[in-house]
Amino acid sequence: MIRYVVYNSTTGRIHRHGVCQPGMLSEVGHKVDQTVMEVYSEVDPKVEMVDISSGDIISKPAYPVAINKTTVTADEVDEITITGLPAGCTVTVTGPVFSEAVINDGTAEINFYLPGEYMVRAWNELGELFLADITAVEAT
Repeated sequence: MIRYVVYNSTTGRIHRHGVCQPGMLSEVGHKVDQTVMEVYSEVDPKVEMVDISSGDIISKPAYPVAINKTTVTADEVDEITITGLPAGCTVTVTGPVFSEAVINDGTAEINFYLPGEYMVRAWNELGELFLADITAVEAT
């Protein structure tokens, strides 16, 4: 069996990996902007990517993403702060209210006006960077 990865030809993000019979690597399906490459050991797409210039499997960059709290008052004043985000990443909030923003200065400040359970996710072209469950409690 041959191990392979399918990765984005521009970013190096590994979209999937698997095994195939010898001689069948050219038959592995992929999109126009993706490349199929044979690899010789297990890969973990959550923490690894392909170096476009060398074709080597390398560790993804580590970002020091941190959040100041996971419970907030739903009063449009109290907010969570996420720091250490890379420029150009997207932060998505899902729950009773949906919002999405591209972060360019490394910090996302998010407040809530409806109480409820929310999921905050930060991601970029290399995949997910951060995921947190947030509870917005009713203001008293």
